[in-house]
Amino acid sequence: MIAVLSGSNILASSAISESEVPCVLILHSYHPGFTWTESVSAGLCSALGEADFEISIYTEYMDTKVHTSEDMFPLLEQLYRTKYEKDHFDLIITTDDNALNFLLSRRDLLFPGVPIVFCGLNNFTESRIEGVQEITGVAEAMDLAGTIELALELHPGARYVAVVNDSTPTGIWNLENFRSAAPLFADRIEFIELFNLNSATRCLLTRGRVNL
Repeated sequence: MIAVLSGSNILASSAISESEVPCVLILHSYHPGFTWTESVSAGLCSALGEADFEISIYTEYMDTKVHTSEDMFPLLEQLYRTKYEKDHFDLIITTDDNALNFLLSRRDLLFPGVPIVFCGLNNFTESRIEGVQEITGVAEAMDLAGTIELALELHPGARYVAVVNDSTPTGIWNLENFRSAAPLFADRIEFIELFNLNSATRCLLTRGRVNL
């Protein structure tokens, strides 16, 4: 993990009065039940629950692993505009790339001035948040070559490695990184790319019911 800090103390930027309960919106890129999303959500809610004051938590799932961001972003913009027109958030937390991309392009319209904390970003560079005020977060750094090497040490008889991937921004970035690392193992293993499979096929793969 790589921590990225920008600007002053985010949590202190929204004053907490004794008569008001601060409100936090957690904006998830993906759908309920997705293992990564649920584990991050549980961690966030646990951490927020340790505060010595009450916090009201709202949660939204953007479902962009199932539906493309091009399809969902305009619909979600209208939904959130209608749903939260009379509400105020003291902080918005985004998980993975699509949620932050959505918020950065629409914060001034939907949630002007609300501080942002992001997590789970892939292929992060400082230029991505250059000029953005009141933002901080944590980015991911994956060691694919090291992961493949460890897998081969644990399974020395393996001849094939299957790479299951989707077409989300995270998936595309991970696939590019994988293709950069794959030549290091060309004389030891053969890779099989399984790209953008439907949900039924992914389910069968995880249960070991598909022969490659």
